Amino acid sequence: MMNPKQFSNLYLAVWNEPNAQQRRKSIEQLWSEDVVHFTPLREVHGLSEMEQRIATNHEKYVGEGRFIFQLKAHADGHHNAIKFYWVMVPYHGGSAVAAGSTFIVFGDDGKIRLDYHFNEEPESLASR
Repeated sequence: MMNPKQFSNLYLAVWNEPNAQQRRKSIEQLWSEDVVHFTPLREVHGLSEMEQRIATNHEKYVGEGRFIFQLKAHADGHHNAIKFYWVMVPYHGGSAVAAGSTFIVFGDDGKIRLDYHFNEEPESLASR
């Protein structure tokens, strides 16, 4: 298993990646074919749906230099799992407008098998 902080930064870089082809390549490297991604409002299955999920998110929040996702505090991991906290901040600086945590479970191939997102209030992560 990769260093949790290093992995978390790679993971967030995919959500920030402006180039669709590079984003697809990174998705194939990090997520397994049978990945399941959970948020409070949706469930995504497989690489195609994961790619669409990230592309839609990028278009809505990150594209045209609006916001960027950043690691907040530390990342931790053990037994093929990693958890980390993230914030979405204006691209040119400022306070977080969104925040959350992600819990990842890796498959036997070392790629993301289960991907859980939890929304948090940005203020709740201020002290982390």
